[in-house]
Amino acid sequence: MPDGRVLVADRRLRDVREFAPTGAFTRVIARSGAGPGEVSFVSRLQHLPSDTLVILDGNARLASLFDSTGRYLTRVQFPRLTDGASLRMVARLHDGRWTATIRPPAVTPKKIDGAVRRDSLVVVRLAVGTNADVASLDTLARVPDQEVFDVVTTQGGESWPDVEFLRGGRAAYVASEGNRVVIGANERYELFEYGNAQELALRDHQAVPRASPFR
Repeated sequence: MPDGRVLVADRRLRDVREFAPTGAFTRVIARSGAGPGEVSFVSRLQHLPSDTLVILDGNARLASLFDSTGRYLTRVQFPRLTDGASLRMVARLHDGRWTATIRPPAVTPKKIDGAVRRDSLVVVRLAVGTNADVASLDTLARVPDQEVFDVVTTQGGESWPDVEFLRGGRAAYVASEGNRVVIGANERYELFEYGNAQELALRDHQAVPRASPFR
């Protein structure tokens, strides 16, 4: 935090803890639980310029907001997608919308033909309605996600790809401080930066980005 405090997400105890600039433990900001101001699994922490702390709870599909003193303010419930795809929140943008990733449901290949790959990862910007519905959604980029390789299971003289035991490769990564969105593409070892929240372009990541890729 700007005053030197350090906030730590403890994934074993499933809470968020505050430490003084000296390193001494001071208190628990968000306890483990399902009530207001509590978390079940901390997927990300984000500090906004207004000193607002955003805690993203991947299990409960919630974002809990706290002020600079650690006082609980409110929370936002994120929607479920009806087609079976998984929606994972990344960060709150300065204009009040959110950036997130969508992973389409995995489809088991019918026959083995070299390496098996997951579907692409879709990076979106969305607004959430009062009833946890998607008020608006823009696609920012589609990037290749985790690369996987075929693992063959043979039984009774037949062979098929066993997707339960696929080995993971390099994975795409998305980060944002609320103004820019930076996407790490796993195939070309590049980071692509997308403008500020007010002027994020709708573009495929393979097009020329707003800022030149840097390695």
